[in-house]
Amino acid sequence: MEIPRITGLPQAIPNSVTKDIRFILTIENSEPVGFVANYAVATQIASTLGAALDMLRAEFTAQGAAVPVKATEIREMRIHKALLGDSVVLELITMLGIPYIFQFPAHMAVAAAERLRNEAAKDHPAGRA
Repeated sequence: MEIPRITGLPQAIPNSVTKDIRFILTIENSEPVGFVANYAVATQIASTLGAALDMLRAEFTAQGAAVPVKATEIREMRIHKALLGDSVVLELITMLGIPYIFQFPAHMAVAAAERLRNEAAKDHPAGRA
């Protein structure tokens, strides 16, 4: 059996009424294929893929290898101090309106702010490697 190679996930639509996610995968040398996964199955898929990605990332890091990944474009960013505890909440909203919410200790936020400032100030003109 030949296993098809997935080349993209152009669409994923959650449906709270039917409690599922409908998504389309693009397949190498084939037509896109649509799927429906109920919440529990979608959670299992996401968790299992996330764990596998963590293992690959650790291996790439150990090898000193870099693998380019297309970044998700952000439309909006919201930052606020958590109501309880000493942490900061960062909410990133994609161009499609999908929110990603992260909470981390305030000391990490201070370090991240400094790193963001330094990276943003670097001069990387187009065409230079």
